[in-house]
Amino acid sequence: NQSQLTNGEENPRSKTQDLKSLRGDLDNIILKALRKEPERRYASVLEFSEDIRRHLAGLPVTATADTFSYRIERFVKRHRAGVLTSGLIVLTLLSATAITAWQAVVAVRERDRAGQRFNQVRKLANTVLFEYHDGIAKLAGSTPLRERMVKDALEYLNTLAKENIDDALLQSELATAYFKVGEVQGAPAKSSLGDYGGGLESFKKSLAIREKLYADAPQNEQLKIDLIQSHQMVGHLSQVTDDIPAALSHYRQAFAIFDSMPARNLDAKRSLAMLHTRNGAALSSSGELVSAIENFRRAIVITDELVLSNPDNRDVRRDLGLSNALLGDALEEAGNLDGAIASQRAAVAAFELLIVDTDAQSKRDLNAATGKIGDVLFKMGKHQEALVIQLKATAVDEELLKSDPKNALLRRDVQVDFYKLGRIESELGNMNAALKNQRRCIDFCEEAVAANPESSESRGDLGVAYYFFGAMHEKNNDLTAALEYYKKATEIEEAMSAADPTNTAVLSNVSEDYLKVSDVALKLGNRAEALAGYLKALLIREKLAAGNQENAAGRAVSAKVYESLGDYYFSQSRIDKPLENFKEAKHRYEQSLAVWNDLSQKSILLSEDAAKPDAVRQKITKCDQAL
Repeated sequence: NQSQLTNGEENPRSKTQDLKSLRGDLDNIILKALRKEPERRYASVLEFSEDIRRHLAGLPVTATADTFSYRIERFVKRHRAGVLTSGLIVLTLLSATAITAWQAVVAVRERDRAGQRFNQVRKLANTVLFEYHDGIAKLAGSTPLRERMVKDALEYLNTLAKENIDDALLQSELATAYFKVGEVQGAPAKSSLGDYGGGLESFKKSLAIREKLYADAPQNEQLKIDLIQSHQMVGHLSQVTDDIPAALSHYRQAFAIFDSMPARNLDAKRSLAMLHTRNGAALSSSGELVSAIENFRRAIVITDELVLSNPDNRDVRRDLGLSNALLGDALEEAGNLDGAIASQRAAVAAFELLIVDTDAQSKRDLNAATGKIGDVLFKMGKHQEALVIQLKATAVDEELLKSDPKNALLRRDVQVDFYKLGRIESELGNMNAALKNQRRCIDFCEEAVAANPESSESRGDLGVAYYFFGAMHEKNNDLTAALEYYKKATEIEEAMSAADPTNTAVLSNVSEDYLKVSDVALKLGNRAEALAGYLKALLIREKLAAGNQENAAGRAVSAKVYESLGDYYFSQSRIDKPLENFKEAKHRYEQSLAVWNDLSQKSILLSEDAAKPDAVRQKITKCDQAL
C-alpha cells in the first residue's frame, strides 16, 4: 500500500485511487467495478461487459452520470464527421445571419441618412426658389443671379425626382421650379433674359407635370390654380413666338378649368383676371379688338374688387395697373384717344402707390405707364408735350438698364424710348435728332433679334424700326435709303405673317410696307414696281375689311392705299389712256374720301390725318377738271 516506490517513482496502482484522474467513461467503468458497496458495483459480468461494449461503440455507459451534456458529448464522438460538417453549416448560418442583421442595421442607418440628405437638399432647393429668389427678384441687377439660382435649384430637384418619381409633392415642386426658370428665361412684361424660346419650353415642362398631377387629383383646388397659371404662360409665350391659335387654345383650356371652380380664393380670382388680360392681348393681335377690350374691362372689374378686399396686397394693385395700361393700348388702337389717356392715367395712379426705392420693377412699371400717356398725346398732335414726357421716361429707363444690363425687358424699354423720341423729333421737324434716335433704336433691335431669334416680338420691333427709319429718310428726301429700309421691314414682316397667318396686326403692317415701298418706287420712276405693291396692299386691306378685322388705324391705312392708287393712275394719265386713268384715279380718291369721312364722323380720325379729307377732295376736283 505504499504510494511511493523506494527509488522515488510513482506507483501505478495509486492511480486507481486518484478520482480526479479518472475522468473518461473507461475510468468510470473501472471505478464502478471496484466500488466497495455491492449495490454500487455492476450486478453482473454481463452489465460490466455491456458497458465496455457501449464504451467501445461510443454510446453512453451506465457508469457515467446520465446528463444532457454527457449524451451530447457521446453523440459528437460517435458522429464526429457529421457533427463537424453540421457545425460548420450552423456556424456559417449563424455568421450569415449575424452579417445580414448587421447589414440591415447599416441599411436602416444609410436609409435614414439618405432620407435626411433628401430632405436637406429638397429644403435647400425650395428655400432658394421660394425665399431667396423671390426676395431678390425686384432688385436692380438681379437677373443673372436669379437665373443661376433657379437653375441650381432645378438641378437639385431634377436629381431627386429621378429617384422619387411617385412623390406628388416633389413633382409639384419640380413643376414650380420649371415655371420659375421660364419666368427668368423669358416672361414677357417681367424682368427676364428675353429667351422666349427657352422660356416656352420650360413652361411646357411645368404644364406637363401639372397635367399629370391634376389627372390624379382633379378636385384639388391648388392644382387647378397651378394648372391655369401654366396654361396662361404657355399661351403667353406662344403668342409672342408667332402662334396665336395655340395661345387662344391654352386660354380656352384655362377658362374651362375656372368653370369647375365654384369657390374662388384670392389666387384664383387673380389668375382669372390675368387670364382675361392675356386673352384680350391675343384677341387684339388677331384683330378682334372689340372682344379684346371686353376682356380687359372684365379683368379690371375683378381686380377692382380684389383691391377693395385686399388694400394692402401689392400684387393685386400691380395687376390693376397692368390691366388698365393694356386697356389703354387697345382703346388707342381703336381710335378712342380720350378713353385711352384716361386708362393710362388710371394705370399711373395704381403704380404710383407701389413705388419703393429698392423695387426696380415698381419704378419700371410707373415709368412705362407714364410713357404711354405721352404716346396718346403724340397721337393727339401734342408733340411738344409728348417730347417732354418721353425725355423723362428715357432717362429713367437708361438708369434702370445701367443697374441691370442683362435684363431684356429693360433693354426693350430703352429701345422703344429711342423709337418714340425719333418719331416725335421727326414730327417736330428735327430730322438729325430723329435719325440719330432711330438709329440707336435699330441697334438695340438688331441685338435683341440676334440674342433671341425665336421672339416674334423682337423681330416685329426690328421691322417697325426699319419702317420708320425709311419714313424719316423719305421725309429727309433720301429716297434710296428710304426704299432700302422699307424693303427690310417688308422682308421681316412678310416672314412673320407667313409663320402666323392669323396675326392680323402683322398682316396689316405688311400692307403698310407694300404701300410705302410703292410710294417711293413711284417717286423714283419705278412705275411697275409701284403698281404691284399697291395692288398687294389693297388685297390685304380688302381681306381684313371682309373679316371685320380692321381697326381705326387699319382703316386709315386703307384710305391711304386708295389715295396712293389714285395718285398712280392720275400720273399714268400723262403717259397713256388719259380718260381711263383719270376715271380710275377719281374712283380711288372717292374710295379714300369715304373712309376718311367715316372715321371723322365716328370721331376716331387721328390728328396726324386731320388734313387728309380736304387733300383728297382737292385731288377729286383735279380729276373732274381733267375729265
